Amino acid sequence: MDARQWQRRCRGEWAELVQAWGPERDHGWVGPSLHRLLELAVAEPTLMRLWPYTSMNVLGLSATGDFRDYGQEPFPAVTCWEGGYRVLAAPGARGEPVLETTDPAEALACLVGMLD
Repeated sequence: MDARQWQRRCRGEWAELVQAWGPERDHGWVGPSLHRLLELAVAEPTLMRLWPYTSMNVLGLSATGDFRDYGQEPFPAVTCWEGGYRVLAAPGARGEPVLETTDPAEALACLVGMLD
């Protein structure tokens, strides 16, 4: 797969996640927080080159799109809950908190900044 095909595939996955986490669905304790973050994320060119995935309340990123690599790659992640966001240095238990905020734009800016 060449770079253009990969980017098209990633963009499609981002669009699917935005729809899957839409506000019309009940997501329990995560509430609309993850959807707000995803809506902002699709406007970030840096993120469109990476494969997005969600695991419970976490937005993670992958360079391969292979679930076996998730959590092993050196990308930050964002956890979401009703009204809050925490940017982690890495997904899962090894992810040290970097920022905690109630603003999805601030969380996203931190995530993108860690990728640059």
